Amino acid sequence: MSELKAFRVELDITRVVTVVIEAPNAMAAREKASNLEFDHEIAGEITQWAVKDVVEADR
Repeated sequence: MSELKAFRVELDITRVVTVVIEAPNAMAAREKASNLEFDHEIAGEITQWAVKDVVEADR
């Protein structure tokens, strides 16, 4: 049986999030969203990931 090794794995992760923005109209809401003007932490479901790199780690 071979010895287990440790690896550092770099991932690209895509999430889908829903954000509620308060604004006087739709145009202002779009502008706030495009400038990432959020007052709260954003959390969402991971929908996709891809391995970018794998490197053997020193123990």
